[in-house]
Amino acid sequence: MVIWALDPLSSETRLQQASLRKVHAVAESLHAEVQPAYVYGRIMELGPSGSPWLESIPASRTAIESRVDRLLRKLDAPPMAKPMGLFVDTQSTVLRAQELADYASRSGALAIFCETHARKGLGRFFLGSFTEALLLRSAVPVISVSPAGTRRTAFNRILFATDFGPYSRRALREVIDLAKELRSELTLLHVLPTISTLVTLSELASYPHGPLGRFPSKGFPLDDLRESARQQLDRMAAMARAEGVTVQLVLSEKVEPVAEAVLREVRKRRIGLIALEAESGRLSSALLGSVSRQVIRRAPCPVWTIRSRLAFAKPARQTGRKPTLRAA
Repeated sequence: MVIWALDPLSSETRLQQASLRKVHAVAESLHAEVQPAYVYGRIMELGPSGSPWLESIPASRTAIESRVDRLLRKLDAPPMAKPMGLFVDTQSTVLRAQELADYASRSGALAIFCETHARKGLGRFFLGSFTEALLLRSAVPVISVSPAGTRRTAFNRILFATDFGPYSRRALREVIDLAKELRSELTLLHVLPTISTLVTLSELASYPHGPLGRFPSKGFPLDDLRESARQQLDRMAAMARAEGVTVQLVLSEKVEPVAEAVLREVRKRRIGLIALEAESGRLSSALLGSVSRQVIRRAPCPVWTIRSRLAFAKPARQTGRKPTLRAA
């Protein structure tokens, strides 16, 4: 089963239609059923007898269910499982996201599809409270669609952006499984760090797992770094080719933000799905990494966010098992 995280109060019909098309495309390829799921709880309304203050009251289950039914009819949704409404007696976005994540785990869902919003100001850093909370808490893979990703795309090309972190190879196995199931071509992308990045990472001691180990304070061996990155990409490519997956390798050396490099390759190669790790290193372990956040907000296609700490706390994959789309 693939869960479609539905917002019954959203007025962004175009984004919901795009999300619906893509969730059904993935579910059909995985021979899985789609189930809309939504979380509702308390809402703010005027106090009794027209009082001028607002008060928090439980949302009406009947009213929410009716709104969901109207929305699905408006979207001309194809046949799918009965929508699941999850009630949380709170206005907390975090608790609502946790409720959906827990339900997805209990039901054995393969993935959760959700919509995010491109925002300005603070929204350029925070994706949107519900999406971000879900990405940080769900042990089930989360695939997000932003307003920039409403164009029609096929899933015949997948891009996996890697920093060669401690869980990257195990994350790659999950991407390979999906590429096999969808019969997709796989592009492996690594962006070489700039000199300024290396200096910062070295001084903060926050890059202990790079291709050459901990970097010295000066005299960076950039040629060795480049060669090491190529060797690691080659080893990853060999893993995919051994499973019958067609692979393209990209080693980006341009002086530009990592997110820009990822998005440039996505547009250039008409990628249908981006897979990337949400965190790497100590400084980003508590929050969704800034690169992931920027890519999710601006990507022209769905983004599968892999969270290593959650997915790979479990035993490693056994060869020959059916793809599970585990999230990291």
